[in-house]
Amino acid sequence: MKKSLAFLCLALAFATIFGVALFLPLPNQTAHAESGLYQKLNDELVKIYEEDVAREPVVTYIPQEELKALAEKHSFSIKKTKALVILSDLSFRVDEPTPFATLAKMKDREIIRFGKHLFDLYGKTLSKEEKKALKEKALAALKSN
Repeated sequence: MKKSLAFLCLALAFATIFGVALFLPLPNQTAHAESGLYQKLNDELVKIYEEDVAREPVVTYIPQEELKALAEKHSFSIKKTKALVILSDLSFRVDEPTPFATLAKMKDREIIRFGKHLFDLYGKTLSKEEKKALKEKALAALKSN
């Protein structure tokens, strides 16, 4: 059971490089519970996104006070706010520009679907070697969570 759960988590996480990993629910939580939905997003995944995808600070350049204010404005957790900042940034990088405010209005299922779509588009820009290296980094980051 534990092995198949680990495989399922791994398969889902790698299905779209590491994008969907931001949104996987924790065990025994529904996909609708925000507390579980964004818990996989950790500092290491943010670092991987900034260093290997964006190649510039995206989340870390935003002062904590601003992140907190943005989260409070939309009644989001800090992790959900960071996830939406990342998705908004990625959307502009793959030529499907979607501002944070638009993402903030989406339901979690729509965010998951859109995030998967964006990471699928991004994945098509990578060589097999780059994709493999990114997946390995993401897996290591998920294990540290």
